[in-house]
Amino acid sequence: MCPRDEIRHLIKLHERTTYDNRKFILVEPLTRALEAKYPDLNTTLYNIIREAHEHNSREPPDILKDQLPSMCRILYALIDLGYPALLPLFSQHRDEHLPIPEDTLAELDVFSGQSELRQLWLQAQTAWCPFTFELGRTLNEKVHHRIIPFYAKIPIQPYGAGQKPPDNSHARLYQVHIPKELVKSSELDASQLLRCDDPVSPHPTRLHPRKSLTFHSLVPPHERIGDSHSRNFRKH
Repeated sequence: MCPRDEIRHLIKLHERTTYDNRKFILVEPLTRALEAKYPDLNTTLYNIIREAHEHNSREPPDILKDQLPSMCRILYALIDLGYPALLPLFSQHRDEHLPIPEDTLAELDVFSGQSELRQLWLQAQTAWCPFTFELGRTLNEKVHHRIIPFYAKIPIQPYGAGQKPPDNSHARLYQVHIPKELVKSSELDASQLLRCDDPVSPHPTRLHPRKSLTFHSLVPPHERIGDSHSRNFRKH
């Protein structure tokens, strides 16, 4: 299996689905799996870009190997879509910029003539930047267009047998199942906070009831897909 196909295969293994049927990727375990397979991962990724770029241009790709660690999510997404040669056109963006706003995408050369490709990217990019959980962080923060990676979301009735919440109360509590890889904590190790499962196991990780985090959850709106004009790039 060539490196490009191997990466696509590993992406599939690290893909997860939320309770409301949205896809997201566990990127850090994916990168560790790739590093185990390809000790010089930067060179492997650069060669994929270079080989794909040669199908569209005689010039070498305008990207440095040293830039790739800060753009790996963007590159993985492009490899999965079949367009790794386009990474140099994202040279002003880094993984922390995901999801890239639609109006910003319209300014990129890659989207200056091809609405189908722009639509593919808008649909795909959110899988690569799911919301991460930290102590003290709530979903009241700006999470527009971010996938909230709940495997399950189960209402909790904390009012005791036969009791109901006050009539003027709009509060809701939920038990949520989330992947431990997306819990970031400077105060507690993830193994203290969560029951640990295998990183690539499809089975959910359950929040520990005595050290739980409180999240106020609304499913973020889906991205609006717009039209644009762009030059053509061949899928590779």
